Amino acid sequence: MSNDDIATILWAASGVNRPDGKRTAPATHGMQYNNIYVADYEGNYFYDAINNRLALRNKEMSKNKLSVQHHVAQSSHVIIITADLNRVPGLMSNREAKLKWANVTAGTIA
Repeated sequence: MSNDDIATILWAASGVNRPDGKRTAPATHGMQYNNIYVADYEGNYFYDAINNRLALRNKEMSKNKLSVQHHVAQSSHVIIITADLNRVPGLMSNREAKLKWANVTAGTIA
């Protein structure tokens, strides 16, 4: 798959689809605190949702570091969803609540 094809798939998962910057996947209070990365044989990419593209972060082969399961390293692409807990809305003040909402949002993206 080309990076453009993957970016199109990721747009459906969490791409910007409105002039106000909101995305295809809902997030708590419309705050975007989840990020998507892709690891492949070429390196690691950040999904730039605003520009709908994969931006190369580094050329490190990291798929084998993501899991002890060997099939992960052998896959063509691995999608990684992260969350910046500092950006989860203040109403969810404790770490457990923030993790819950970050996981719910990641599940919606997936």
